[in-house]
Amino acid sequence: MEELRSEEGITRADEVADLDPYNVRTSPQEEAAKVLLKVPKTEKKRTRQVPEKKEDDLWKTLIKREEKVWKQILGTGLYIKPLPVDEKGNQIITKSLIDKLDNLNMQLIYMPDLEGNLSVIDLFAQGQTIPQYLNSNYPNWKPYEDLTEQQIGVRANYRNINNKFWENVKNKSIDLPRMPGQWVAIELNSDNPNGAYYGNQTPPPLNTYLGINSRASTYHEVQQILADRTYFILQGVLGLEEGQAELRLPNALETNLYLNRLEQRNIWPEWTSTSHHKSFGREAKVIIRGAEDAQSQGLDSREQNLSDIQFRTIIAFK
Repeated sequence: MEELRSEEGITRADEVADLDPYNVRTSPQEEAAKVLLKVPKTEKKRTRQVPEKKEDDLWKTLIKREEKVWKQILGTGLYIKPLPVDEKGNQIITKSLIDKLDNLNMQLIYMPDLEGNLSVIDLFAQGQTIPQYLNSNYPNWKPYEDLTEQQIGVRANYRNINNKFWENVKNKSIDLPRMPGQWVAIELNSDNPNGAYYGNQTPPPLNTYLGINSRASTYHEVQQILADRTYFILQGVLGLEEGQAELRLPNALETNLYLNRLEQRNIWPEWTSTSHHKSFGREAKVIIRGAEDAQSQGLDSREQNLSDIQFRTIIAFK
């Protein structure tokens, strides 16, 4: 059979198909032409279907865990904000970061958003104590003074800070702690309930990075330690970028809620970042013992000879 040619050379496939001498019209023209010209079939390359990127199960598990834990402690469902992302939308909190926090004996948790109810305590806490008002919104977070002696001994009976603390908040001598809702990493308790160590107990892993041997420190010493070590721990040890988190002391409510969460009693008082404006301009901070016992500790030179006040750190993600 004489080769079919056009002015441009070999006849185009669609032209050959139009001749259709072998009645292969049932195929599309291009396929028919290939049959007529005995063009060998070439298998189409299979392209791998890339599944859509889904939220990692780890983050879903974390959010569900926090929903469950805070519902148990506070007695009501709370909205848990998504984990923070950077400017490009990438997760700041990765599996690798969680592993590093675990090595520092720090637990990643969500500190609940209580701002809605805290911001209106002056308006609605009338004819009742502030803990009683808060208890009406958070049924499992009991006023400490309303617990019986037997109930106080059961750590699963979650309790608010004592009413004396809230009375000082009400008269503006203690700053109202902020609880905007954010992801944080906070030091777990070690053998000693507040994370300190004595005798043969294992010291908290973070001590090495803080450059200290003991957690018994004055408030000013704690602040100096954190100021000196923040960059090293956040950027050097954890690999975070500047502005993604801060290293600080927890405030009084964060301390209370976390100790309730642990269902443990800290036998040693802990420093918090919450300020108490005492008379005659004396500077003081709130210290917490046993989740509910808030006291005021002065910071002037006459009150610095204290060796039993401990501290734990918190990394708050922005």
